[in-house]
Amino acid sequence: MALLFGIYYVIKQLDNYSLKKIFKAIPALFGMGFISQISNVAQLLNYRFNYFLIEKFWGSFGLGRYVVSMQVSESVWIVSRSIALVQYSEISNASDYELAIKRTLFFVRWIFLLSLTGMLIISCIPSSLFQKLLGQDFMNLSKVFIALLPGIVLLACSHPLSAFFSGTGKIYINMYGSLLGLIVTIGLGLFLVPKWGIIGAAITNSCSYMITFGFSLYKFTKITHTHLKDLLFHTSDWKMMRLLIRKILKKSKF
Repeated sequence: MALLFGIYYVIKQLDNYSLKKIFKAIPALFGMGFISQISNVAQLLNYRFNYFLIEKFWGSFGLGRYVVSMQVSESVWIVSRSIALVQYSEISNASDYELAIKRTLFFVRWIFLLSLTGMLIISCIPSSLFQKLLGQDFMNLSKVFIALLPGIVLLACSHPLSAFFSGTGKIYINMYGSLLGLIVTIGLGLFLVPKWGIIGAAITNSCSYMITFGFSLYKFTKITHTHLKDLLFHTSDWKMMRLLIRKILKKSKF
């Protein structure tokens, strides 16, 4: 269905195309696709490698508690992933490189604030609520949320950076970041999970996500010649956010 709908909408945009041009693009298509899939697989293992370790050393009981903790924490990424998807489309079709840099920094700043707020709220949810919804065994999850907090927040901030790299044709940076995070996940996971259980898994995931973000931020500042101080909020950010919200509400006809 995705292929059929894609062909229907794309064919309207193709004013002048030929089989020669299509075949010429195939090597680049497979090359970038290969890099993208390595990045996706590596990141998937970053998310889920600890699941296997927890089940092996602590059984399905520990795994169930950790899966719930991760699913609740990852809900914070809904906003950052949605923004990154729209941002990627804008960057890949834009000609103003400087504007793309400014928009990326703008999104990183706001995603940090929103994600931090979301994780703090989640960390403050009383254990009694999870016990009431899921059963008496789901207790002390707040400790897991606190251990995941820095990693979840910073990986959310890396989503607009990843969209920038993809939109500007530097998708290989995302692959390197995911592979680097995977090395941390495997190395720390094999050491911390058998010893500390789901808390060790949370610390492992958090460290992996922070390393991935740190690498992405380093490459971004190096490529765009920006500085860490550019990540600080500006007075114009609040005005721009108000205008953005008004624009969204106007389109939604609220």
